[in-house]
Amino acid sequence: MDNEKIKSSTNYRTTFIKMSMERKNQLLLEKQQQIIIISNIDKELEELNNIMWKKCPHEWVMDWSCSLDDLSKKYCKFCELRKCHR
Repeated sequence: MDNEKIKSSTNYRTTFIKMSMERKNQLLLEKQQQIIIISNIDKELEELNNIMWKKCPHEWVMDWSCSLDDLSKKYCKFCELRKCHR
């Protein structure tokens, strides 16, 4: 009787571990896919920023919320890029 309980318990643990590993692998795959999506979005945003930097007739405005050590205390009131973008 005890031997059957041990086998049943071991079988349960093995099944649980297999299911957990499958779920873990699935989540890791989803994470990798999301990283690729975010990377593509970042690239597209950078391209758009570069285009705006070239095309916009920038008018720089002081950002009074900046601290003393910020790289740029000014931003364009049209495209909202910082003056230190390039």
